[in-house]
Amino acid sequence: MKKHPKKGNTQELPKNPGPNKRLEIDLEKAMKAQPAWLRTELEGLKKHENEILRSLKEDANRELFISDAPRFLKKLNLPISGALAARLRGDASWQKLKQGVCFKLPNGQTVTPRVRINFTKEG
Repeated sequence: MKKHPKKGNTQELPKNPGPNKRLEIDLEKAMKAQPAWLRTELEGLKKHENEILRSLKEDANRELFISDAPRFLKKLNLPISGALAARLRGDASWQKLKQGVCFKLPNGQTVTPRVRINFTKEG
């Protein structure tokens, strides 16, 4: 495992399992490392896990979740605090990633990768 690149942070990063393989994360350990208020809010959201996963089967909802998770949760009428909404703010680079970059291969062919994210329930 590699060390996190930020100075002074000794948290180990999980090894990249490669394409089409599952990244194993110790969720219980990760949750214990979070502040109490965040654990409480996430446990509250966990009660709605089935509803959230059902909604994420739709392409539009998946895109909304990735680009603006607080808005997605509000669309489902799930209460979240302003502090959690700030932590879940979207990443503007998603739009660039979504468009894809065209790569030209030495033989003249072009390849444009497409990102697809699937949400599944554990167990």
